[in-house]
Amino acid sequence: MGPGELEELRRQIDEMIDKGWIKPSESEFGAPVLFVPKKGGKLRICIHYRGLNRITRKNAYPLLRIDDLLDAAGGCKVFSKIDLKSGYHQIEVDHADQHKTTFKTRDGLYKFTVMPFSLTNTPATFESLMDKVLREQIGRFVVLYLDDILIFSKSMEEHLKHLEEVLTILKKTQLHLNLEKSQLGKDSVIYLGHRLSAACLKPEATKVEVIRNWPQPVNVRELRSFLGLASYYRKFVPRFSIVARPLSRLTSKNVPYFWDTTCMNAFQALKDALTSGMEQQQGETTKAYETRMLDMVAEFKQQAAAATSARKKEDEEAEEQRRLAEQQRQEDAEAARKAADERRRLPRDKLLECERDIEVIVGEWAVAAEEEGAPSAVRGLATIIEHVSDLVATSAAQQEDILCVDTLVRKQIRIIDELLDSRTDEIGLCFLRAAVTTEFSPTDLSSDPRVVRLLNEFTDIFESPTCVVPDRTISHEINLEACVVPSKGYIYRTSEEELAILRAQLDDLLDKGWIRPSSSPYSAPVLFVRKKNKDLRLCIDYRKLNTQTVKNAGPLPRIDDLLEHLGGAKFFSKLDFKSGYHQISIRPQDCYKSAFKMRYGHFEWIVLPFGLTNAPTTFQAAMTNEFCAMLDRFVLVYLDDILVYSRTLEDHLEHLRRVLETLRRAKYKANRGKCEFVRQELEYLGHFVTPEGVSPLSNKIQVIQEWPEPKTVTNVRSFLGLAGYYQCFIKGYSKIAVPLSKLQCEDRPFDFDDNAQTSFLALKAALLSAKVLHIYDPLLSTRVTTDASDYGIGAVLEQHDGVDWHPIKYFSKKVPIVHSIDDARKEELLAFVHALKGWQHFLLGRRQL
Repeated sequence: MGPGELEELRRQIDEMIDKGWIKPSESEFGAPVLFVPKKGGKLRICIHYRGLNRITRKNAYPLLRIDDLLDAAGGCKVFSKIDLKSGYHQIEVDHADQHKTTFKTRDGLYKFTVMPFSLTNTPATFESLMDKVLREQIGRFVVLYLDDILIFSKSMEEHLKHLEEVLTILKKTQLHLNLEKSQLGKDSVIYLGHRLSAACLKPEATKVEVIRNWPQPVNVRELRSFLGLASYYRKFVPRFSIVARPLSRLTSKNVPYFWDTTCMNAFQALKDALTSGMEQQQGETTKAYETRMLDMVAEFKQQAAAATSARKKEDEEAEEQRRLAEQQRQEDAEAARKAADERRRLPRDKLLECERDIEVIVGEWAVAAEEEGAPSAVRGLATIIEHVSDLVATSAAQQEDILCVDTLVRKQIRIIDELLDSRTDEIGLCFLRAAVTTEFSPTDLSSDPRVVRLLNEFTDIFESPTCVVPDRTISHEINLEACVVPSKGYIYRTSEEELAILRAQLDDLLDKGWIRPSSSPYSAPVLFVRKKNKDLRLCIDYRKLNTQTVKNAGPLPRIDDLLEHLGGAKFFSKLDFKSGYHQISIRPQDCYKSAFKMRYGHFEWIVLPFGLTNAPTTFQAAMTNEFCAMLDRFVLVYLDDILVYSRTLEDHLEHLRRVLETLRRAKYKANRGKCEFVRQELEYLGHFVTPEGVSPLSNKIQVIQEWPEPKTVTNVRSFLGLAGYYQCFIKGYSKIAVPLSKLQCEDRPFDFDDNAQTSFLALKAALLSAKVLHIYDPLLSTRVTTDASDYGIGAVLEQHDGVDWHPIKYFSKKVPIVHSIDDARKEELLAFVHALKGWQHFLLGRRQL
């Protein structure tokens, strides 16, 4: 150091000692000192902490996106900018860590008692403090970036209240302002390199002037400096990435630095785009602006009118088609009513062979049901008629779709018949909901006094969880692979609606003690996902952390295996947990790995969040541990969905009591709104469960029926994913799905041909006519029917209940070896071998089939 620098060093050291910011030290640490000139020509003392920073665990607390901050002030007219005086020095260093901040000078060693500049985590620490201090004001009328606070309001009266509120908080927390750098009650301020006013947002003029006068870069370092400043204002440059591409390429490691004409043009284009944009915003008059906006509005109106006209024409054509279809249906219905006077009902064999409009059949039934002296079976049709009449209105659109593909269906009917190998039911109607008659026994017994008394005993179970339950036998562990770098992510941009929900959910999680502020090196971003009811669910993007996590091979039960245990059960209850995952804690030494960041800070989970790779297996293990003695006897558990099943009502009440007592003892909470108690039919894991058997949910089948023709491989995979979930209800599923399955191959082009179309429609038809699968009963006669084709093999497991054979399971598999077998008996035998492997728990040990 020169004499001047030494003198300045001693002066600043004495000043900091007098303020109590530093004091002599005898630490083993010792960082060197250097000076950096300020804008005004003065010297700023800086400590060279690079060695210490390399061995410091990084705090991933988020620094916010500047464009997000500026967006929050839109529509405001009055602004104040507050700058803190020596902001970092207003925060104390933890006493146990002060010796690590030691720096050495010619006069000795000194350590900081307050936070110095240059430490790796100082920005995160300061931002964390400011977020905590002004937490209630941030986003409403305050944004901040480190020690720069911006207050914005729509009027001066409102602004004075906001300014007083902020200053009161800063005074209470003893944070001091730098009035020389602060601006209060202005209609325009410079904030974070931007000129902010009610009229517009534009780059700071001095920064634009620097870009305008920037000389041609002669090396990569100078080019990176230019691109760093230019990209800070990229939002003002249309197609910035495309314009800057030649320059960005030169900054790559393996590209030699060669400044050619293309680079010069890109360099000048960026300068012109920023500087001309600035001049245009400054010089554009209100009249010119209004003229330009009126032209844009007029153009938009023309485009909107053209689109409206085209849409109106399409709607008129569609309405005409619907009118004609409705007229035809009415004529058919009237003809049917007249014909019904002559014959009371259609012969059974004709019903099996014909395809007719639902309304036509309803008309015939109505006449028969109204006749006096008709048999009781015919009179019972009145209830069915009312039910079907409702269905006609809800399925009108479906009928039109079916009419539109009549030609295709006729061409492919032979192929579909071969694939399905099934016959039409006696009455070919798809009931989307049950038609209930008074002769049936009630399916919901939850209002039974015995049930009400039982549930009243356990009202505490249905309270919302509000804290962390300690000392559970199972907690979640996050075991990472060796030598991994802490995962981080960017803060996603959020809308005003999302910010409001984010703040509310954050406050709720903090109040419950489920999260806490964090200084972890990990930081996953936050995003929102729409629920079925259109509400927003807060989710953490843990994809990077999940790739580093050692996977837990704990089992999740097969859903079809679970449902097999329901044989003979007549009463069911379903319990759903309230925020189930959040009732399991994370192992204390792993909490920091679950850290996430958002606009309002950096936090870590104390309880198990959604999104972690091993969360389902941990929760399933906890449930299995609690209900081990009841599993497969009268309880099924799949994650947070518990099903209690029994043969008699008395047994069911006792079983339900045992389950509720287990939940109370383990301090788990259930969601009363999603629970169903003592029913004879309910929905469980996408299936409709009754004493007679299980069937697919009608709303899922409806989704499949309305599924549009796939246009991409992704569309095909999505369709097969949902259809494949119900493949156990489809005879010969693998054979039917072969053309669609082939479209998923990566080495072949996507061509949705006639075969794929046929397969697509056949799967829809098969699910629409899917039968209820009875539940296996070891006391009933059992048989296996096999089949084979060029595509694969299939089998059906059936049981006889004393009246007729009923399907229990369908099995199909694509087996290429079938092509090489020329003996039909061997093909059937191969199918039986595969069926035996899949159904050995049903078939082995039986004396005869």
